[in-house]
Amino acid sequence: MEGATFVLVVGGGVGELDDGGMKRLDELGEKSGVAQNLRGPITNTKLMMEKKAETENHRLYCLDGGSATGGLFGYIKTGVKNLWLYNEGERKKGLQDCPKVTCVLDFYVDESVQRGGWGRKLFDAMVEDLSMSDASQLKSVPTNEIPGRLAYDRPSPKMIPFLAKHFGLTKIVEQSNNYIVFQPFWDARN
Repeated sequence: MEGATFVLVVGGGVGELDDGGMKRLDELGEKSGVAQNLRGPITNTKLMMEKKAETENHRLYCLDGGSATGGLFGYIKTGVKNLWLYNEGERKKGLQDCPKVTCVLDFYVDESVQRGGWGRKLFDAMVEDLSMSDASQLKSVPTNEIPGRLAYDRPSPKMIPFLAKHFGLTKIVEQSNNYIVFQPFWDARN
C-alpha cells in the first residue's frame, strides 16, 4: 500500500470512483456501521449521490491502494451542518446556534490495515484540503488547528483515543445530539 493515493468525492456524485471503487465504498460503509454499532451504513454510494450530500457539502476523502489491495481501504466523510451546541463553561446560557459547522460524519479504515498510520495520513489529507477549499469555513486556518475546530458525529470508541494521540484533543465538550466538540472549537468562536 506504499503507493496509495487519495481520491476526493464531492457530494452529489461518485463519478471519481469506478464500479469497483463504488462497490468497495459500499462494503467499507457497512463495516463502518458495524464498528459503530449502527443499524446500517451512513456512508455509501447511494447516500453520496443524494441531494442532501450536495447541499450539506459532503466531501469523501478516500484512500485507494489500487488493484493490489482491492481498491479503497479507508475514508473520511465531512459535511457542513447547522448545529445547536453547548459550550461547557456556559451551559447555563443554554444551547448556542452554530451555523455552518464543518463536521466529521464518518471515518473508517479497514481493520486489516488499522494501526499502520493510514488513518493519520487520511486525516492529514482531509485537513490540508479543508484549509485550502473555498467550500470550507476553515479556509486559511492553520492545519494544526483544524482538528479541534471540527464537530464529530457519533465518534467510534477508537476515534476518541486517535484524536487524543495525534492531535492532543482531550477536553471533550459532549452534546445531547450525538456530536462532540473539543474546547478549541469554542476557543476559536469566542
